[in-house]
Amino acid sequence: MPLTPKDRPRLFAELNALAAYYNRPPLSAEVFAMYWDDLSDLDLEIIRHALRAHRNNPNTKVGGFMPTASHIRAAISGFAENDGRPGPEEAWALVPKDEETSVVMTEEMAAAAGAARPLIEGGDLVAARMTFREVYSRLVEESRRAMCPAHWFPSLGTRQEGQRAALDAAVAARRLTRDFADQLLPAPAPPVSATALLEAAASSTTDPVVARERIDTVRKLLAMRKQPGEVDE
Repeated sequence: MPLTPKDRPRLFAELNALAAYYNRPPLSAEVFAMYWDDLSDLDLEIIRHALRAHRNNPNTKVGGFMPTASHIRAAISGFAENDGRPGPEEAWALVPKDEETSVVMTEEMAAAAGAARPLIEGGDLVAARMTFREVYSRLVEESRRAMCPAHWFPSLGTRQEGQRAALDAAVAARRLTRDFADQLLPAPAPPVSATALLEAAASSTTDPVVARERIDTVRKLLAMRKQPGEVDE
């Protein structure tokens, strides 16, 4: 929503607070009028988010001075270009089309996939893709206008072997932290020693001949392939 007359005192206060932050004098009526004219097509909340983004920019060559209207617009454009949200086609390719597939996705992807779910389940993937694209594009535009960062979260499918791959890919893309991803996976089974296996084979029967056969079988299996973490007798 473009600026309205009731936004005028709020924007004036925001800009003057920022001027004080940068040790600059208060804006004159003439200077404020230029800001107002140059930013009049933007929503006040978007401008406020952009001012905050400019102020917190770690690059002192960018965030170390009072921004002009063009700097404010650059902060808005830069946020949209670097927020990490995939385009509609990439997002459609990432969302799961079944209950088995694991994926890490954004809130906008999840909402759009939910809107397209009845069509996916009905087998009409062409219509599902069109619905997904429409809903996803609208939600992403709204999030970017509000300068909301992308929120990635895992949706783990029923096929366990695909869970780790999806989480590892998200960690590599810096969409999830390694610690968080590891918490979602089952703990690895504790290592089993060769001694324990041999003792189990021997104690599983009271027949000494059968016990010896079972021990020999275990020894052969251990010789063929030692499991990680196992130790010899």
